[in-house]
Amino acid sequence: MATPAVAPPPPGVGRIVLGLLLAITTGVVATAGVLSWWVHDTVMDTDRFVEVVEPVATADGTVARIGEVATTRILTELDLEGRIATALAAVDDLVPDGFGGLDDLLGGSLGDLLAPGGTDEFASTLAADLEGRVTDAIDGAVQSPRFRAELVTSVRVSHADLVAMLRAPDTPTGSGDDRGDLVVDLEPLVDVAAEEAVAELDGVVGQVAGQVVDGLQVPPDVSRLVLVRAEQLDPWRALVGGLDRGKWVLLAAGVLLALATVAVVRRWWGLAAVGVAVVVGAGLVGPVLARVQAGLLADVVDPMGRVTTIEVLDAVIAPVGSTVRLIALAGVVLAALGLAWGLGTWAGRADTA
Repeated sequence: MATPAVAPPPPGVGRIVLGLLLAITTGVVATAGVLSWWVHDTVMDTDRFVEVVEPVATADGTVARIGEVATTRILTELDLEGRIATALAAVDDLVPDGFGGLDDLLGGSLGDLLAPGGTDEFASTLAADLEGRVTDAIDGAVQSPRFRAELVTSVRVSHADLVAMLRAPDTPTGSGDDRGDLVVDLEPLVDVAAEEAVAELDGVVGQVAGQVVDGLQVPPDVSRLVLVRAEQLDPWRALVGGLDRGKWVLLAAGVLLALATVAVVRRWWGLAAVGVAVVVGAGLVGPVLARVQAGLLADVVDPMGRVTTIEVLDAVIAPVGSTVRLIALAGVVLAALGLAWGLGTWAGRADTA
């Protein structure tokens, strides 16, 4: 006659407490594991990062905001009124070559120009007119495919340098400076817009254009935009580095903790508790990233920069959703298996009775 299976003795209080602690720890590890996979596969992977950010970086709104920055910097550096005033210092020599066209353009008269103080007034009027034309030229340039391609290249270079600075702070980078700040080089972007601006000037003022834009150079402090300062990077190095390296370690730790929970409790609810903890852990990823996003935005005071930063962060965070859903599904399956185990145990006892 077969001996009926004997149910294991109920776990003591110590085992129950230990099992619950292990289940909770499994949930915490699930949260860290999702973040680790996201950091490794999206945040620290330049190709993937550019893939998710490019639609935002090349969107009309983003390009327009960058165009505003480029316009301000180019007009500041051109100092059109000052350059025109200098060029007009030799007005007697320049009149035969260029001022007939300008006289018609501005609706003025050479008599007014040559009157006392007329040169300064003319320079101011011409500068205002040219600034409007330059702005229109830059607006057209930043919408061009070439400008957008240069922008994506700048994003790629800056991100590769950011990864290098996070993984190895002492590694020299093309987008870093002597202080260890991370900067994006705007010079290729400014150059594209400046070419349109110079072409516009040349079309309007003819031979005077060469004297107006002669020696135009965009200095490093104008063409390089600081993205992240060294002191802002320091608090993130250890955390990001640990998550970047811990991708597989956290996965293995989560599996081992789940097995340990079931082994300690030796009841169906141990497996169900692990499943619930994993679901909760996956659900906590969103709030954690929201806090991280708020922390990053706290240092962005420029309104235009804040809008762009929010859009970029949203694009970078979006891919984590698929991992969250996968881990949450795994938790649901574990909880369902635990409940099935419990129902099977209850049914077996009912048959025995």
